[in-house]
Amino acid sequence: MHTRARRASRALSLYHPRLHAARQKKIDPAASYSWEYSLDQETWTVGAQTAQARSTIAGLRLGQLHYFRVRALKRDGLITEPASIVRLMVR
Repeated sequence: MHTRARRASRALSLYHPRLHAARQKKIDPAASYSWEYSLDQETWTVGAQTAQARSTIAGLRLGQLHYFRVRALKRDGLITEPASIVRLMVR
């Protein structure tokens, strides 16, 4: 996942260009996106659900390594496998 991330205090803005491009080109359209994060890659928390391939997740722990992934909920009701995991230290 070539995710761009912008940190602002304890919030993180995420953008997934491949998902965004697919949405813009109407390739494999998604009804929504589920942005998840984890501290251990075992327990995942939904940080946000959006209609676009971008999100901001607030309330992250400072000084902690966080892992992020995104899934798409397709219009036919199916949920995709998560995109590649991205890890970032929240500072």
